[in-house]
Amino acid sequence: MSILSVLGAIFLVFLALKFLPAILGILIAIGVIVLVGFILAGIFTLLGPILILILVVAGIIWLLKKIL
Repeated sequence: MSILSVLGAIFLVFLALKFLPAILGILIAIGVIVLVGFILAGIFTLLGPILILILVVAGIIWLLKKIL
């Protein structure tokens, strides 16, 4: 029984090494997507109020032009 366990462990290690580039690629891709999401969230958190103020000012100017 222990010989089968050792052979199974060796086989699993061989499979893991064979698919290591694919596993690493998937993990790196997920990490990059999460990192880009965090960066975009930070940018929108900082620039969100500024963008809203710009839109409000532009809306007020447009409204004044429309009325006058």
